[in-house]
Order: sequence, then structure tokens, then C-alpha cells
Amino acid sequence: MVVQCKSRKSGVGENYPASAGTCDSLFPNLMWLRSAPSGDYAALIEDGTPKSVTLVVIPGDRGQLHRIELVGHKSEIVQVVFDPGGHFLASVDDLSNVIVWSASSASLKLRASLPAGYQPESLALSSDGNYLTALGNDNVTAVWQLSPGRAKEVLRFDGAGKSSFSREGSWLVVSTVTGMELWDMKNKRKRSSIVLSNQEQVVPDALQFSPDARYLAVQLPQVAFTPPPTEVWSVPDLKLLGSVPNSEAFFFMPQSREILVFGRTGGLEVLSFRPEEALVARR
Repeated sequence: MVVQCKSRKSGVGENYPASAGTCDSLFPNLMWLRSAPSGDYAALIEDGTPKSVTLVVIPGDRGQLHRIELVGHKSEIVQVVFDPGGHFLASVDDLSNVIVWSASSASLKLRASLPAGYQPESLALSSDGNYLTALGNDNVTAVWQLSPGRAKEVLRFDGAGKSSFSREGSWLVVSTVTGMELWDMKNKRKRSSIVLSNQEQVVPDALQFSPDARYLAVQLPQVAFTPPPTEVWSVPDLKLLGSVPNSEAFFFMPQSREILVFGRTGGLEVLSFRPEEALVARR
């Protein structure tokens, strides 16, 4: 049994084991939250402690939730993000300071500073905790190399939106108003891209690599009365394998050859795919 908790700021819901009772008893002062992709951790910002992150360890045996307060910021935290594997999380405060934490040890990994006045949104953290992408208040998505002291900008994308790192750290995908770009992070070079026509230009709501980084799922927003699709693309050539209309959420199954979506009927739908083949519903 699980309890869904909603952020008072964003309205986003997250599911947690119901071992501790109701959502109010679990997180009575919740302002907003982020959950790790692995489902092992959640990061909360609560009333009264806006300068610290509450790390919640979620047991797999439905046992009691374990809360740890991560203290290190001197100003109010505005963003928190986990890496794709759920091993690290980065918190950013309103003075543009970044702290990367180890989730397993609840310890500080590094502290870095972004340029003064930089207010990031739409964050993504690499699996090693050393790179952070952020859509800034200048409408530019930058990739920052984090090291103790000052963060260094290594890539930038004008008019960009969502971004995502692959779990093993090889790839970065960035969406822009004209399409998507796939970058090889080891060599810092663009591997492939998709340029959309003016009629097709939409910024995705979500991007996610499969666990083996051979596929990319792209959740597109609804345009006019057209059902919003979730598309699956091959990596690194960015070839469209197929799409599912009217999907609200999705995630890759552990074996990476199936994707679970809320399908066109409003229920759950499992789609299977293989290299060079289109998506097919599993019967």
C-alpha cells in the first residue's frame, strides 16, 4: 500500500509506502519534493527549514521511512535534482550555490558556485554528480562542470528546455524549440540532432533514457486537440521507433526492451521494441 503526497508549491504527486500513516503524518510541513528514479530516496523541502534538504530513505520492505537532514546551505534552496541512478542529488539555493550530496552516505560530495544572479530551472544531474544542466533566467540551458569552488560552463544551448543524462553517463539530450540534440559527454561533441519544421516545434514535457542508454523516450505536450504522444527513439542515431498517443506518464522496464505508459484508453499499456523495429503492444 502506498500514500500519494503532493507538493503545496507544484501540486506534483509522489507515492510513498503507507507504513507511517497518512501523507500529513509522513510530511506535515512539505513544501515540495523530488523522488529518485530508483525509488530508494526522496528529497524534501519543508516549512521552517528552507536552507536544508530532508533526505528520505524509502525501504524496500515497507518498513519505517528514515529521514536525514542535509545541512550546508546559507540561503533558501530553490531546486533539488537526483542523478539518473539515484546515487547523488544536487541542491541549488537562491544565491546560486550548488551542493552535491551522496544519497547512500548522506554526505557532502562537493560545493560549487554558479554565476551571481543565475536562477536555474529544469535541472539534470549526471550519474557521477560532476555535471549539472540548468535552464537559466537568460533562456539558455548551460552544462556546468562541478568541482570544488566555481562551476565551469562547458556547453550552452540557446532557447533550450528539458535535458537528461543517460544513467551510465555517456549521453546528454537537450530539447530546444527547433528539435533535440544528442551529445557525447565523454568527448563533448554533438552526435546527432533532430530539426523539426515550424509546424512541429514543441518542447517536450519529459525526456528519459532507457537503463542501457540505447533508447530515448520523449513525452510531448498536448497541442490543440491532438492527443499528446510519448515517442521512443533509438540512440545514438535518433531514429523514431514509434509513438503512443494520449500518454500521461511513462517509464522503461528494467530490461530496457519494454516501456510502460498510460495509453490511449487511459489504462496501462506495455509496449515492446527491438533495434530497427517499431513499437508494438504486448498482448
